[in-house]
Amino acid sequence: MSTDSVDLREALRRLNEEVGVPLDRLVRTVEQALAWAYKRQFEPEGFIQALQVRSIAREAGLRTKVAVESTDPGVDPVGACVGPKGVRHRSLLEDLPGEHVDIVHWSEDPARFVAAALGPAPVISVDVNPETRTATVLVPRDHLSLAIGRDGQNARLAARLTGLRVDIHPAPEPEPEAPAEGHAESPA
Repeated sequence: MSTDSVDLREALRRLNEEVGVPLDRLVRTVEQALAWAYKRQFEPEGFIQALQVRSIAREAGLRTKVAVESTDPGVDPVGACVGPKGVRHRSLLEDLPGEHVDIVHWSEDPARFVAAALGPAPVISVDVNPETRTATVLVPRDHLSLAIGRDGQNARLAARLTGLRVDIHPAPEPEPEAPAEGHAESPA
């Protein structure tokens, strides 16, 4: 195996040796292999220690969300995973045909982490209740379906990635402005 790229099949083979689970059972379900494959790609550039895959949520064959962090302020973790011109990201996607992989910034702040996990949908606000482990999220009305995702997939993956229950709500409609006193609208 070359040091410039990693083969996900090789990662699964190595994981199979360590764990002892039959390879066919590992192929589409083990998230550790994906994390190992991402980290392995950074060895040639010398910042493997700076990058940490903090969390992975996956629906095999459909979509994966990976939360990454850098211990070195000079290394952008998402940019490092994507690579120059998307090379690293594309090499992993070749081993996961038809699967979409989102790479997001991990954050200790649960509200920021939930907002990142719901990407690509824009988030207006996140209110986290630590007692119930629930995040209530407001998104623009026209992005509600994007935040929830097809059959709830984006919301489910964000919940698994963050470890919180994620409740998504549309932002309230702005109230129509009343005409100023003394200025009647002219009929059209």
